[in-house]
Amino acid sequence: MMRKSVLVVSLVLTGCTTAGQSPAPVVKATTPRALTSAEKAVVEEGVRKSLKDPNSAMFGPMAAAQEDEKNTWVCGYVNARNSFGGYTGDKPFMGGLAHIPADKQKIETFVVTGIGGTESASYAVLEMCRRYGVLPR
Repeated sequence: MMRKSVLVVSLVLTGCTTAGQSPAPVVKATTPRALTSAEKAVVEEGVRKSLKDPNSAMFGPMAAAQEDEKNTWVCGYVNARNSFGGYTGDKPFMGGLAHIPADKQKIETFVVTGIGGTESASYAVLEMCRRYGVLPR
């Protein structure tokens, strides 16, 4: 029974792409923009919350693209220690920076939607960054 399930899933997934098929377009129109130092701090805080050793985080380049007045997509790189205490090397991350108005103040929060780790996870994060038009350099 398990073999049949794996075969069916494999056939279904194989049928999802064709040779020579062009990559998927940008998901939603975004406008590239620079992050303020305050926004970078919010992004770094959000990424640190998802790491095993938050204090070891070293951030590389980040890029941002505005989706609308309330949402900005941010992609970048982070290098942090893993469970064994060794640095993993630069791993891509992606997430949403939400601008939430409250009492006439601009409160921002960053939610990580993905962090690379394995080769396939890193590829997936970078592909989503590309689709949203946010590729860190």
